Amino acid sequence: MQDETFTRVASEIAALLDIPASSLRPETTIVEIGMDSLDGLQLLIELERVTQTQIEEGDLKRFTTIQSIVDIVNLRLREAAA
Repeated sequence: MQDETFTRVASEIAALLDIPASSLRPETTIVEIGMDSLDGLQLLIELERVTQTQIEEGDLKRFTTIQSIVDIVNLRLREAAA
């Protein structure tokens, strides 16, 4: 599930920021790719839509790397399944 979530997150970020998904690595920071707070909110909304789970607005503060976003999405998916 981790790889699937990474692929989904990278794809959504790539579409949002108009960058190649192949350029994104788990350790890529949101600063490196130029993601601002509005982009983060848009990403959160889109990830909620595609994963059909709720991601809390407070989670935005934890969006620091691609991996941190993947971890948050996986956490919310596990919580929703419980």
